[in-house]
Amino acid sequence: MEHENRKALVAILAGGYSPEGAVALWSGKHLEKIFEGDKDYHTYLIHVNKDGWHYEDAKSNGQRFHVDRNDFTLLLPTEGKIKFDLAVLFVGGSPGEDGQLQGYLQITKVPFVGCDLLSSAVTFNKSIASRLVRSFNSPVVHVSPSIDVFYSVPIGDSTVLSTLNTGYLSLPVIVKPANSGSSLGVSKVSDISQLTSALARAFEESNHIIVEQFIHGREITVGVFRISNQIQILPITEIVHSNKSAFYDAQTKLEGNDETQVITPANLSEDTKKRVEAGAIELYEKFHLNGLVRIDLMLQYPDEKVFFLEVNSAPGQTEYSIITQQLAKAGWQGARLVDFYKQLFKEALVIKY
Repeated sequence: MEHENRKALVAILAGGYSPEGAVALWSGKHLEKIFEGDKDYHTYLIHVNKDGWHYEDAKSNGQRFHVDRNDFTLLLPTEGKIKFDLAVLFVGGSPGEDGQLQGYLQITKVPFVGCDLLSSAVTFNKSIASRLVRSFNSPVVHVSPSIDVFYSVPIGDSTVLSTLNTGYLSLPVIVKPANSGSSLGVSKVSDISQLTSALARAFEESNHIIVEQFIHGREITVGVFRISNQIQILPITEIVHSNKSAFYDAQTKLEGNDETQVITPANLSEDTKKRVEAGAIELYEKFHLNGLVRIDLMLQYPDEKVFFLEVNSAPGQTEYSIITQQLAKAGWQGARLVDFYKQLFKEALVIKY
């Protein structure tokens, strides 16, 4: 059904099946608020959870109406059957960041903002993403040594210990799920006595985990997007810990703490800034990314060599998210923030998957 004001009808899919869903829903609500009363787009916040996908209709006292997933339409008593012109995804973990929703939207022929099925799936799996970056033979971006551990193969501690004994890895190491976001299940192991609990914590999130060499250095993150076929970089952010043994874990991302500062723009030398930007653009191109993504990197001490951490193909975009801070520093805030998202919308409408 065509909207009475002839606005484009946008489904904001938000939430997800994992613990990250709460923050993702918050991002969706933020975008809904930004577009409230907009003359060009009418948004519908679709809650995505394991019980189904639904829209809470304010015109019907908040009554829930479920999306027909056969054709991705919504039937409302006040508006009739709604066929969406565009979808925006704020779905943490599965089924959003792993490519499942993107595949569904490609099948139902609904244009969407962001990465397609393949680029979402390969970047969501940190092991596959790291292997691909290594295969790129980048002159700028490096990958730290790592091993894969699978829950189905009863090796666990002994395999990691033998790898440490050979010298391929050395303490400290990072233990993390291969396919989970928001640093859920991630631990830094500085002493061998911490290994068993770190593996157990990671296996709570995934059957496939990675043990990788910890990089001593500066933790940075870069927002990247494409508009009019031009890849653009947002101001770079550095995450600074007063406790040198800390890292940007899930609790800090969600709640913050007094020991962690998020600094935008990062205080980088011109040479380092150019290398980081060049590396981020290379990764965006070679992973065939689309829309707005965040690329996490480390600058190793003392020479600030760039190391790859991960690509977040659906970064949080709440009022307090790093991406939102970067957009503000680039001048995309207030009324201009709406213009930024409109450009992403227009870009999505011309992409052919």
